[in-house]
Amino acid sequence: MERRGDWHGLLLLARDWTAREPADARSCGLPFPVIVKPNCGGAGAGLRRFDSPARLEAAVRAQIVPAVTQMEARLSAFEQRVSEERRADLRDVTAAFELLQKRINNVYLASAQYGGD
Repeated sequence: MERRGDWHGLLLLARDWTAREPADARSCGLPFPVIVKPNCGGAGAGLRRFDSPARLEAAVRAQIVPAVTQMEARLSAFEQRVSEERRADLRDVTAAFELLQKRINNVYLASAQYGGD
């Protein structure tokens, strides 16, 4: 957990705290209750009060698990799309080589027809 700010009596004036793991809520040393404002918009968007480290940890975990699941689904869809595009590119390259081979064969046939090697 990172903390930026200064203690002024019982009030912490912090610019931000960064939680990297749900368990950071227990080990951060914050005086509870705390009011948390996520970095998600202006004014009071997302302000929530937590009375204990356990509740803060549960809330962080509740946000992380769906986000990770969604990220995994998006990554899987991206990998599938890239794989499909790669197969399409390989089909295009194969078709281009087949066309080139036909043209080379036509040059050989024309050359043989007119007495070339």
